[in-house]
Amino acid sequence: MRKAELADKGRIISIWSEAFYDNKSVNHILQNDGHKKDRIRYLMGYSFEQCRRSGEVYVSDDGDGCALVQYFDRKKPTWIRLRLT
Repeated sequence: MRKAELADKGRIISIWSEAFYDNKSVNHILQNDGHKKDRIRYLMGYSFEQCRRSGEVYVSDDGDGCALVQYFDRKKPTWIRLRLT
């Protein structure tokens, strides 16, 4: 495995979108209509960016697998997060 680069984003989003398409937790928060695939892709793109900022994203050498690591203690504070604490 190697650290993912920005060029890997599209492939990683595709892998995650396929993996989470029937996930009950994901389907619970998404509107189930004709745009479900687009909504899942958007959510996976958001997850990719969040992990790049405060974690790590890895992709397998053959490009068919990936993993995201989120370090919650590295998340930068925002006004909304500060207001909620």
